[in-house]
Amino acid sequence: VKHLYVSRNVATNHVSQPWSNSGECVLLEGPYGFYNGPVVISGTTLQLGSGAITNANITTYQLRAPLTIVVRDGTGFGQIRHGLLESNLTTITLDAPFTVSPDASSSVVIAFSFEENILADNALYSGTPYPEANTGIEIYAEAVNNLVLGNKVYGYQNGYSDWAYPGTSQIAYFNEIASNLFSGDLRGIATVISTGTGCAGQLVGNSYRENTIADMNLSLPMWYVDHRYEGFSVQIGRAHV
Repeated sequence: VKHLYVSRNVATNHVSQPWSNSGECVLLEGPYGFYNGPVVISGTTLQLGSGAITNANITTYQLRAPLTIVVRDGTGFGQIRHGLLESNLTTITLDAPFTVSPDASSSVVIAFSFEENILADNALYSGTPYPEANTGIEIYAEAVNNLVLGNKVYGYQNGYSDWAYPGTSQIAYFNEIASNLFSGDLRGIATVISTGTGCAGQLVGNSYRENTIADMNLSLPMWYVDHRYEGFSVQIGRAHV
């Protein structure tokens, strides 16, 4: 999903259901990445091993959809390309060659992602600051180069949160969260990364700047960072608290 523009909306008295995994007001939730591992690349051709992708984890109609390919480890780390999976399920044709070509040390994530979307100038008011997932704006996995700008979020469990949680692989890369107001939330910003056996999650290169965090519940951290087991990198600019 690309180029969504969600702006100048108002949500009032947003009340969550009582179970724990509910309550996001604005949510970008990508599917789990369906491949994480080595590849062989020559120019714009990416080659996977036989059986790396099967009809069990990708449907026929998805063969027509562009994939996001991210180098998550090793040589070429952090580069992003797009491509189409051929019907043989082992070849992906890239839109452009990698500047630094991944090699045997590299691990590549292949997924469908939310990319280059804008969430701006929305006003969100919660009616109940619980349960854990009760969040004004959340980016949950497989999200690249999105912008969260100038929103006003009041009274949630988390004003804003981003997650890379257990799955074949989950990534949140190079998103920018800027000039937002998080007021009266239990936590202003929650950044969580977690992995399980055989899973991989990463939050890399995300930028948080010029956000205002005010009128918080002081029994909880204004900014909550939980990096469980896996690589983590953010850029934090001026935050007013």
